[in-house]
Amino acid sequence: MSGRRLGICPKASLVAAFAMALTILSVVPAAAATLLRVSWNANSEPDLAGYRLRFGTISGSYGSPINVGRVTSFDLTGLSASGTYYVVVTAYDASGNESGFSNEVSGQPSTVAGPAPTIGSVLELSTRSQYILESGRHSVSITGTNFQIGATVNFGPDITAGTASVTGSTQITVTIDVGATAAVGWRTAIVTNPDGGTGSLSQALSVARNADINHDCLVDGGDLNLLALAWNSISTDARYNSAADLDGDGQVDGDDMTIFGEYFGTRLLVCP
Repeated sequence: MSGRRLGICPKASLVAAFAMALTILSVVPAAAATLLRVSWNANSEPDLAGYRLRFGTISGSYGSPINVGRVTSFDLTGLSASGTYYVVVTAYDASGNESGFSNEVSGQPSTVAGPAPTIGSVLELSTRSQYILESGRHSVSITGTNFQIGATVNFGPDITAGTASVTGSTQITVTIDVGATAAVGWRTAIVTNPDGGTGSLSQALSVARNADINHDCLVDGGDLNLLALAWNSISTDARYNSAADLDGDGQVDGDDMTIFGEYFGTRLLVCP
């Protein structure tokens, strides 16, 4: 084939096959890149050496050719999910003779969900515990898998999560504000990736009443005294103090002391 064009008019064979075989998709891996996958039928020339692919964002205007070798599909990576791309393919022989362009095809990548996130644990950072106080601001760490940049976090009603900071694909740090009317008890954590994939963990965090029982912005001995005065009381007892019933179960007992112990000595970011 030296010194001549491809003899079987590969442009014609590519025109018919390329238009039918084009496949377009996108994926969202950890780097949140998109790709456009192009495929075509093989050319039948015996001295075929390979194919070159050209693409651009304007019809009829392409960048430098990409030598893809003797393959019949190729993935263009690093594309914009909102862009439209125009693609042509040529065939060439061992001497470097090249066919004309195939017909042009175009497509816009669409989003295909990647692996769904999973949540292994959720901890309040100042105490490294699962307890968060009502009427407070907390930094929370979430560990798991398949987290994507731009993921959002939800803990249910009356808890507002800020912008999540994703480290690799296995950790999220986020600041949450717990409203004064947030219901006491366990909450489910939900992480939603930008591609729509979601993961959840039940009983991830427990909302507790504010351990700053005397409302001086510090969880200290004064609060411990109030807890002791109400110790082992139930809601029908005269000495029962609902503010000391940190888990809201109607009894001041060891569970409340556990919550108090997690925050003892802590100056709260938000005062009650």
